[in-house]
Amino acid sequence: MMNYDTLPVLFRIALMLCLFLILCGSIHMLVLAFRRKSVRFIIPTLLCVVFSGTMMILFAADVRSEKHELAPAAVSRWLCEKPIVYVLLLLAVMAVFLTYSAIHEMSLRRIAPTRSAIKESIDHLPTGLCFYAENGRVMLVNHRMNRLCHVMLGRDLQNAALMWEDLCGGSMQPGVVRLSVGTQPSFRLPDGTVWTFSKTDLQDVLQITAVETTQLYGLAEDLEQKNIALEALYQRLKQYEETVEELTRDRERLETKAGIHSELGQTLLAARSYLLDSSGEKAVPVDAWKRSIALLRRNTAETAERFTLPMLVQTANAFGITVEVDGQVPEQKETERLFLAAAAEALTNAARHAEARTLYIRFSETDTQYQVSFQNDGSIPECEITEGGGLGSLRRKVEMAGGSMDICCRPVYTLTITITKDGGDLI
Repeated sequence: MMNYDTLPVLFRIALMLCLFLILCGSIHMLVLAFRRKSVRFIIPTLLCVVFSGTMMILFAADVRSEKHELAPAAVSRWLCEKPIVYVLLLLAVMAVFLTYSAIHEMSLRRIAPTRSAIKESIDHLPTGLCFYAENGRVMLVNHRMNRLCHVMLGRDLQNAALMWEDLCGGSMQPGVVRLSVGTQPSFRLPDGTVWTFSKTDLQDVLQITAVETTQLYGLAEDLEQKNIALEALYQRLKQYEETVEELTRDRERLETKAGIHSELGQTLLAARSYLLDSSGEKAVPVDAWKRSIALLRRNTAETAERFTLPMLVQTANAFGITVEVDGQVPEQKETERLFLAAAAEALTNAARHAEARTLYIRFSETDTQYQVSFQNDGSIPECEITEGGGLGSLRRKVEMAGGSMDICCRPVYTLTITITKDGGDLI
């Protein structure tokens, strides 16, 4: 078979030229493979460099030995005596591999982002971006940030550090309104848009970002207006609540006066009947007068000072009724007031309807509610109780406070009121 020694001179030159081109291409692709850190291309490319370079050295050594009539090296002689087809096959394999590597590199370059592509993408962002060094030297800035700087400061962006200082406290162009200061200053531009700036430290690089917050700022203004309207509504409701409380107190006074008027009327009728009795068999209505006097004293005391449990006991004693209390009055102010109002109503009913001599009051408390119950030793109602002005008004107060009121007539007349602890402030 034909070997290297039997080849014509032109074929030898062509073979050396191919080896040289493969060697140069292998070295170039090896550099690219190391740059991309691609292991699957580094090793084959390195083999191509070794094989092509070795064959060039050995073939050149054989040619030199022929010209100078020197004894060729054994390795060089061995390669030159081998069939040339093996060398050509090896050259074809290396050429195919290098061609594949070059095509792969070109495809990567087509899909890989370049510097110009990155700059173009940043320029088309709707937000403003600026990257700069600590001394203010601008490294990368997009078109949006440049336009904002020109509109707000009246100059091009040359020093980003000076621009940030002006944003934090410097003077702006006419028509630019500063909305907020601090780490994220906001501005309204002459076209009505609102922009918020922020600075981020990226170790060796600083970044300034500008974001349009027109819609967000509009929502904040709407929320502020709604808060003002809600505050005005709250003040009106508060005034209405005070008016309702005043009307409730007036109604209670009216009910109290009506009760006193009724009690005094009955007392006067009893006194008139006693005075007109010529036989002298009717007893003097002392108890009726005592109850009337006690009601008048109670009304006078309520207008002078806040009603308390000792005052209730004193009023009951004036009626000739003993009050036995079990437990403590709740410390919660509104609940205490409601329970004492219920105690006053229970005392009135015990003296007026049941003709009782003792009123039993029991206060209790759990983790979630307050409770008070009233009993007396008077007569049990013969028919179902109809809630009139006193009990009806008391029930409305209890339900407004988020509580409940129960009336039980058998076996003992019992009035029970329960108030939840988180509802006491609603009275």
